[in-house]
Amino acid sequence: MKNQLLFPHSFQKIGWLLFVPSIIVGILLIINNAFIENLFSFKMTSFAFIDTPFLSKSRYFTFIYQDFLDELVSSTLLIGALLIVFSKEKVEDEFIAKLRLDALLWSVLINYTIIFVGILTIYGSVFFTFLVVNLFTCLFLYIIRFNYLYRKYSKA
Repeated sequence: MKNQLLFPHSFQKIGWLLFVPSIIVGILLIINNAFIENLFSFKMTSFAFIDTPFLSKSRYFTFIYQDFLDELVSSTLLIGALLIVFSKEKVEDEFIAKLRLDALLWSVLINYTIIFVGILTIYGSVFFTFLVVNLFTCLFLYIIRFNYLYRKYSKA
């Protein structure tokens, strides 16, 4: 079975090289944002479709000077996860396609269960952090589930 939507297997290694450091820095940013941003300050001017500073008027299609570390970590985390998820395995056959589908269905179900529980139980400004983290949860769950199933059935 030939799947045109998957990257070559070598992209998976690049994905892991982006994913692992990004997830470590991302977790550290969630735990202690100020300390990490002082340690790895990455200030630059970037384009913004909309900028809504606290207690200020919104600005549209403008340039802003800001710490770009959050955006850099989120981007490399997303690219790394997508490269891992959408890269072929060494042997890509119908069984691997079934494992991919099972992992996808499982990860979407668990992800939306987490979101549903979060909507009912998380309030205030922490809810925004919860939503940001959930941008990546489905990919994380897929990576965990697929690799678990792949290793489980590879040994059998």
